Amino acid sequence: MPDQTYAFLDTNFLMHFPPIESIDWCKHLGARSLTLVVDQQVLRELDEMKDGARGQARRDKARSVVAKLHRKLEADDPQQVRENVHIIANLNAVAIDFAQERLDPRVQDDLIIAGMMTFRMDHQDDRITLVASDSGIRLKARARKFETWSPADVLERLDIASEEEKELLTLRRQIAEQQSKKPKFDFGILGKDGIVKHGRVAFRSELGVPWTEERITASVANEKASRLSGVTVSPFVGKSAVERYVEEVDQYIQKYENSLRFESLLGSCYKITLAFGLVNSGAVARHVEAIVEIPDVELISHFDDRRDILRRASRPVPPARPQPFAGSSHYIDPHLLGGLN
Repeated sequence: MPDQTYAFLDTNFLMHFPPIESIDWCKHLGARSLTLVVDQQVLRELDEMKDGARGQARRDKARSVVAKLHRKLEADDPQQVRENVHIIANLNAVAIDFAQERLDPRVQDDLIIAGMMTFRMDHQDDRITLVASDSGIRLKARARKFETWSPADVLERLDIASEEEKELLTLRRQIAEQQSKKPKFDFGILGKDGIVKHGRVAFRSELGVPWTEERITASVANEKASRLSGVTVSPFVGKSAVERYVEEVDQYIQKYENSLRFESLLGSCYKITLAFGLVNSGAVARHVEAIVEIPDVELISHFDDRRDILRRASRPVPPARPQPFAGSSHYIDPHLLGGLN
């Protein structure tokens, strides 16, 4: 049986767990009596946290812990914390080779382990335990033959954040939740099974009957002949009316030929029917604007150009034929009436 049990207290334990006076140390560590040990490195960390810790609540907590410890540790003899439990400070200089022990003097946890190893040199027959909630320092201690105890297994961790800090944490969580709920859009061409992201898409295409140059010439000639057929100067239709009509037909035929040529552009191109889809798998979104850009290449006609071609390809309205007595006097030569007298 060891002569005495010593329990080294970690800085994190002193900051985040109930006061040492309220803990049943003998029960948790399985000892009839024991001595709590505060290493000089822990005291240095607490002194730094009094003024340098982030958050007013943490600084206030560090000041409270330091004040209570100093009242007990400044006495010449070990001070009683509760029945069969006393507390001392380990202020001896470290007497180990850090490199040989594979410890780093720049790491706070390693300095606490080094203090425990130095303390053990004068307490070979005693039981030495590390009290820490951090698994990293406990692993280092066990690797050097020290017992460890995690207060998190049986004690409730204290929340020392101030109301302002709690509110800030709440806001950060809310922002994170909102960011995770952002709309998630997929936009593209619709296939049989949804939006196609890779591979080929089956298009429905139509190819119009092409207008060849010979077909356009023949159609223009037939249309002109049809519009001029039977239109001649007569006693009932004056010369000026016929001339005006012939001029209107010439203008009409020019527009008619142009419409056939624009129609040939539509007929010589594939008409591809595409279906685009916008799928939102995230949060609800409003006022979403989707912009589709079509490359300006020969194989793909711009939408505006196509609408212009459709407009120009529409057939013009033919002029009205001249009516009787158009362009002539209402007087009729009696000789033309023959034997009507």
